[in-house]
Amino acid sequence: MARKHCDALSGSSKIILDTIISTEKSKVNAQEFKQKFDQEDDENYAKYYKLLGIPTDATYDEVRKRFHKLVLKYHPDRYIGSKKKAAEKFKKIFEAHQKIMERMRVRA
Repeated sequence: MARKHCDALSGSSKIILDTIISTEKSKVNAQEFKQKFDQEDDENYAKYYKLLGIPTDATYDEVRKRFHKLVLKYHPDRYIGSKKKAAEKFKKIFEAHQKIMERMRVRA
């Protein structure tokens, strides 16, 4: 709609108008990208929440408490059973905690 009236504008006004239009398009594209990225991000992070056994809307304190409980349970030095399996589970729990905490810091 704005382009129909461009013929009556001077050269510098056309450049400014084109810049405004492209900026608005960029904002829309950035918002669409962010929504799509956040949706994919939520799907990827769901596995980390599931690993810790907490809901995806868990608070910082809930994540922290659950992490400490699982770390004590699966620490290779304290685990009764296969030390190798405990070490693998411990690493996965630690990674999940790091990812969730990083995400919480970024979104805060």
